[in-house]
Amino acid sequence: MERSTRQSFEFDIRISAAKSRGAGPHAHACEWDGCTAAGEFRAPRSPARLREYRWFCLDHVRAYNRSWNFFAGWEDGQVEDYVRNNATWQRPTWKMGGKAEEEKRNARWTYDDLADPLGLFGREQAEAAQRARNAEEPDPAQLPRPVADALGALDLELPLTLSQLKRRYKELVKRFHPDANGGDRGAEDQLRRVIWAYGLLKGSRYVRS
Repeated sequence: MERSTRQSFEFDIRISAAKSRGAGPHAHACEWDGCTAAGEFRAPRSPARLREYRWFCLDHVRAYNRSWNFFAGWEDGQVEDYVRNNATWQRPTWKMGGKAEEEKRNARWTYDDLADPLGLFGREQAEAAQRARNAEEPDPAQLPRPVADALGALDLELPLTLSQLKRRYKELVKRFHPDANGGDRGAEDQLRRVIWAYGLLKGSRYVRS
């Protein structure tokens, strides 16, 4: 799962000189204002121009990367759409556990619409209601592995509301964003995992609206 989440980003902003040196020694000058060193390291020009690059020396590409924000200028809705689409490789999503939802609807129809003036079916109705509640709040020990992993990545537990999920997601994105960690690889891996976990849980039946 870790490998698949890493592939959701189109590029890696970490420093890599292997390709940039292929054009020959000192093919570019550092674009940092006032710097006269060779520009041996490249970085994306902007979030909207990821295939275009600027060239810097080692010290200045590090400084540029620390100040580079992929989501600069994006609205909250745009960020969420990007996260959701990349977490599922641009494929459509649907609610998890559709069969359980159907069983709950059938149970409600069977007992809620039945006239029972003598209370003969009270026990059965209570049992059906309990089964419906159990389906809404699954046993943590019986959760699908991806759901359990996603909850662990965000350090969350069930029951969970959408507002709680969003609040935790925004908190962790700020904590692990490259701007706040100087390009630390461990923080970047954590950020990818957080994005994957949020995308999975947001579209599942385990999160209440």
